Amino acid sequence: MQMTDNNDSKANFDRFIPQRKELENYDYKIMKTLNQKTQHKSKILKNLFPFIESNVLQFRKIDKTKENDILLNMEKPIVNEHPTKLIKKGEKKIYDAPHFKNDYYLHLIDAIDESLIGVILGNVGHVFNKEQNKVVSLKPCANDETMEPTSISFNKAHKHILSIGNNKGSVQFWDWKNEKIIKSVELHTDRIGCIQWNPYKESMFATGSKDNKVLIGDLNDPQMKLTGKNHFGEICGLSWNANGWILASGGNDNLVNVWDIRNFRDPIVTLQEHKAAVRALGWCPWKSSLLATGGGSGDMRLLVTNIDQNKITQEIHTSSQVCALVWDEEVRSILTAHGFSKYQLSLWKYETSELIYEFLGHKNRILSMVKVPSNGTIITASADETIRIWNMKQFLKPFLKETSMLNPVLLR
Repeated sequence: MQMTDNNDSKANFDRFIPQRKELENYDYKIMKTLNQKTQHKSKILKNLFPFIESNVLQFRKIDKTKENDILLNMEKPIVNEHPTKLIKKGEKKIYDAPHFKNDYYLHLIDAIDESLIGVILGNVGHVFNKEQNKVVSLKPCANDETMEPTSISFNKAHKHILSIGNNKGSVQFWDWKNEKIIKSVELHTDRIGCIQWNPYKESMFATGSKDNKVLIGDLNDPQMKLTGKNHFGEICGLSWNANGWILASGGNDNLVNVWDIRNFRDPIVTLQEHKAAVRALGWCPWKSSLLATGGGSGDMRLLVTNIDQNKITQEIHTSSQVCALVWDEEVRSILTAHGFSKYQLSLWKYETSELIYEFLGHKNRILSMVKVPSNGTIITASADETIRIWNMKQFLKPFLKETSMLNPVLLR
């Protein structure tokens, strides 16, 4: 075999042997690539160049079974103790919700139960009262066409009181049964995307706004106004701890702040682990120090953090935008609502991070989710302009047996 090099050399060779310097540069480039922490790159290159972890020259046969094992392991699916079950058409009821806004930062639905649902459609608030087979429409302000409702929340202790935040930064408190405004309070300088009533003190509420502030107010005390200012983007999620003293807020700045209302000037904990806006928040019902948070499309992770220790106890890569979450105490699980691409509900077992079920049905991202405490019914609202009612009890029965011989419902 005759070869001519690029330097127009007249020398003839019977074989080509590269210079050692060139070989070292080649090896260096391979190792440099392997040292990068890019997902799967290391495994791929190791299969392409199996000799890099051993000597190039060997006086024994290469064990091909090891190479085959590596390739098989890369393609081998993860086997769970409970294989993921895909549930299609798991909802028991579907309601049309025309003009339901596709806005990640607004909370546009709330419910007492499946027979009493409040929702904002277009620029009008509605209350669906199934018992009376009646829909009550609540217009924010007939004299101001620029005023738009941007959030809604029932007072769980006084079911006839409904709070509606708007794009002007004020909250209107409605007696929806009599279709009249009880009180209107100006709180923020920009739209209010979320409102949460305190579970312990019935007249206390929290609001989050595009002005980057979290406010605490009291319906019975106009002088009470606490302001939290540790966010640098729009507030898009709020969640009270069961004791009513601790409030978590998530924002478009990717931060989660945890506040103690007894000293509201600064948060007691700030979580900076997410890489996208945090809308989904929820406190663990059986351990008050655990907070679950879900990140947007640039993050897609479900994190559970022990606030007392400021330590992440669970991390789940959900593979899609997390829009909402709720805990289930009976089977110790977390239900998450998602955006692109499957627009699914996912049920995760808390202790093992195992994906138990995926519920399909919505055709666009599920922006809000409400759990009915009395029976565990789930109510979801989506950008596909539908509201769906899900009966989760029928799917959780097998896991109730695994958790305990005693059903926790019987012990309450």
